[in-house]
Amino acid sequence: MNEDIIILEKSIFATDQRAHNLCLELRECLRDMLGPQGVKERLFAIELVAREAIQNAVDYGCQRDPSKLIRFSARIIEGPTLRLTISDDGPGFNVEEVCQRELVQGEPESFGNGIKIISAYTNRYAYRDGGRTLEADFILGEGNLMQEKPNTGVWVPTVNLVAANISAAKEEVRKLVAGSTGEFVVDLSSVSMVDSKGLGLLIATYNSLEPEGRTMRVIGANNDLVDLFKMMRFDRHMKIG
Repeated sequence: MNEDIIILEKSIFATDQRAHNLCLELRECLRDMLGPQGVKERLFAIELVAREAIQNAVDYGCQRDPSKLIRFSARIIEGPTLRLTISDDGPGFNVEEVCQRELVQGEPESFGNGIKIISAYTNRYAYRDGGRTLEADFILGEGNLMQEKPNTGVWVPTVNLVAANISAAKEEVRKLVAGSTGEFVVDLSSVSMVDSKGLGLLIATYNSLEPEGRTMRVIGANNDLVDLFKMMRFDRHMKIG
C-alpha cells in the first residue's frame, strides 16, 4: 500500500455534542468501508479510543471553549494499520510526567482515565507537539485487542438495565468478571435507563471485584445516569466518567 486511504477527515468545534456526533460518524464509516479488512472485530476499541481522545481535546486541549477547533482524521496506512489522529490548539501537557503518573503510579487525575484506555486498546500510540496531537494505531485483522490484554474486563450492555433485562445481564456480566483479572470497565454508551434492579446489579458487580482488590470504572453514562450514580454515592466506590 503506497498511499494512505482516508476514511474520515473532519474539524469540529469543541462541544460535547459535536464530539459525540463525530464518533457516530466514524462508527458508520468503519462499518461501511472497512468490514472486509477486519475492523468489525475492532470497532469497539477504535470508537472507545476516539471518544476518549476527542473528549480530552474538548475538556483539556480546548478547555471547553466552543469557538476552538479539534482536527480529526482516520486513515489506513501501511500494515494495514488504521491510524487515528486528533489534534487541538490547546496548551498541551507534559506527556512524560502525566503518563508516568497515570500509567505507572496509578494516580488518575485529569488525564488518567483517557490515557489508561488509550494505552490498553491501541497497538501503539504517541503524543506529539507537546501533547497537542495524538496518533493512535490499530493493526487490522487481529481481532479484538482485548484478547491480547486479558487483564482488563469490559462489559458493554446493549439494553437498558431495568428489571425486565436483569437476569440476562447478570449472567453476561458474571462471565465477563470471571474471565478477567484486572480493572473492570462498564460502558453504558447504549444505556439510557437504569432502575433499582440495575443499580443493584452494578453494586453486586463492584462487590464481587472488591475482595480481589480489583477496581471498577463506569464510562459512557449520560448526564442523567451520572447524576443518579452520584446521588447513590457510587462515585465513592467506583470511577464514574
